[in-house]
Amino acid sequence: MRAAVPAGARCQRHPDTDALGACPRCGSFVCAACERRLRPDAVPLCPTCWDLRALEIGTNPPLPASPPSQARPPPELAPPEGSRCPLHPEAAARWTCPRCGAFFCAGCARRTRPDAIPICPSCWALRDEKVQTIASKKQDRLAITGFVLGFFALIPLPPIQIASLVINIIGLVRKDTGPRWAPWSGLALTLAGLVISGLTFAGALASP
Repeated sequence: MRAAVPAGARCQRHPDTDALGACPRCGSFVCAACERRLRPDAVPLCPTCWDLRALEIGTNPPLPASPPSQARPPPELAPPEGSRCPLHPEAAARWTCPRCGAFFCAGCARRTRPDAIPICPSCWALRDEKVQTIASKKQDRLAITGFVLGFFALIPLPPIQIASLVINIIGLVRKDTGPRWAPWSGLALTLAGLVISGLTFAGALASP
C-alpha cells in the first residue's frame, strides 16, 4: 500500500529512479529502495522520517542501508581528488564533514532530511547522544513534576489531585520516564490526598 505520486515523479534520494510512493509524514517521494515499513501492508515512510520515528520511540528495526543522493556537494565540502572514505577504503570520498572535516563516501552520509548537507557517521553518533540526553532530561522532568504534584495533592483541591493522578500514571505506564521511584511516590501521595479529601468531605456532611 503506497500513497499516489504524480506521473514522472523521481525519488528524492535517488533522482535517477522513479518514485513509487510519497512519505505520509513529510510528503517526499521515495523509490522501492528507500521505503521503510512497520509491516508489509503499511504505508511506507521515507528514510529520514523513519530515523526520526526511531528517535521518538527509542528503537529502530534493522533495515538494509539505502545510499543517499549522488548530487554533487558544494565546492567548500568537496574532498580533494582521489580522497578515499576512511570507513570504506575501496570507495571514493564524496563529501567533507562540515563538523569535523572528515572525508566520507555516499554510503556513509547521514542526513536529518533528504535535502540537508550530510555529516559523517562519527558526528551523527555524537548528535544522537545529545538528542538522547535531551530526551532523558525531559523524561526526568516529567517524573519529578508528578512527584511534586503528589505533595500538592495532599491539599483537598480536586484539579491538582486529578493532574497529579494523570501525570503519575503516565510516568508508571511509560517505562522510559525518569527515576521509577518518583511516579510511585507521587501516586501514593495523591491517593493519600484523595483519602484526606474524602474524609474531609464526609466530616463536613456529618456535621450538624
